[in-house]
Amino acid sequence: MAYEYIKAGQQDWLQKLNETLTSVDIYHKHFDGTLLNGATGWGSADIWYNQSFFVASYNGWIVVPGSGPFIDFMDNPLSSIVDFKQVTSFNRYIPMQAQKNVAVGKAARTFINVGVDNGGALSGWYSDGQTFDTTANYGFTLHLPFFGSRSSMKI
Repeated sequence: MAYEYIKAGQQDWLQKLNETLTSVDIYHKHFDGTLLNGATGWGSADIWYNQSFFVASYNGWIVVPGSGPFIDFMDNPLSSIVDFKQVTSFNRYIPMQAQKNVAVGKAARTFINVGVDNGGALSGWYSDGQTFDTTANYGFTLHLPFFGSRSSMKI
């Protein structure tokens, strides 16, 4: 927060926050991902942690072929850091867009559900009933945050 936005009485709060943060060690690690099965773009993972918990995120710009309803599109760069057997499963729907004109009657914009496949690769699966142009590639921005207890980390 910029100093000019601090109001009367907030100085004590800011001092307490700074004192608290100076005694907390937060560590950060960044890992590049490897794209799989014809996916292009880039992918990575970041993890921030202390002695109590971690916050992690998979990020990237991913383009996947429209050839099927299920694809492992990136390895899991955090597989050696996080014990996924101790982390609650997580996934989210992400909008995606065809990267060229699609055939008549085929989906140009739709959603892909992404998540970690049993602690393994990052995977995407499409909703039932969607019609994809199998000659088109579909792109999406990957942002998949999650968190857990420090005890579920392997380091």
